[in-house]
Amino acid sequence: MAGIATSIAAAGIPCAMLEVSRAALDRGLARVRKYFAHPQRRATIIRPPRPMGGLKALMSAVEDAGAMCEVVAPKIGGATLSDGTMLPAQQKIDGGPSVLYDAVAVILSDEGAAMLAKDAPSKDFVADAFAHCKFLGLSPQAEPLLVKAGIAEDLDDGCLGLESADDAKAFVAALAPLRFWDRESRVDLDAMNA
Repeated sequence: MAGIATSIAAAGIPCAMLEVSRAALDRGLARVRKYFAHPQRRATIIRPPRPMGGLKALMSAVEDAGAMCEVVAPKIGGATLSDGTMLPAQQKIDGGPSVLYDAVAVILSDEGAAMLAKDAPSKDFVADAFAHCKFLGLSPQAEPLLVKAGIAEDLDDGCLGLESADDAKAFVAALAPLRFWDRESRVDLDAMNA
């Protein structure tokens, strides 16, 4: 029940929780408090060689908002950026699914996009994030991956371009609702029939 109430409250919908025992209510409320007490998690998929300016701008904007950013890469070791530095990854694409994150930014090089477009876990990662109504920040180079994931023609206002530091700030500012609920009626059969 706490998970449902948390989702409803995060969407800005007033809700009431009914529980038959005080102990169960206390456990549920503790979960809700824990959820809202910790910074939201944002994911960033990267594939080398990616210009580091856009990535650093996004990571800085996320940090400035008091949230945390995890890098998800094809290999747990991380990715080599365009300046030759190694950026460690906190998750491997096929080990850290997008369901773990509140939002997803896909920042790719042309080479990386072509490679990830052939990788089933990478396609699933972005398709699942889209299906779960997460906000997506997308570098222009991400298009081949989005095409192969089957979502390129369905992109909506919850999918924002990431080409500049201003784009990174706008993306992070858009994340307050946690999900882009306007998409739900197009991607979820239950919502389509409601």
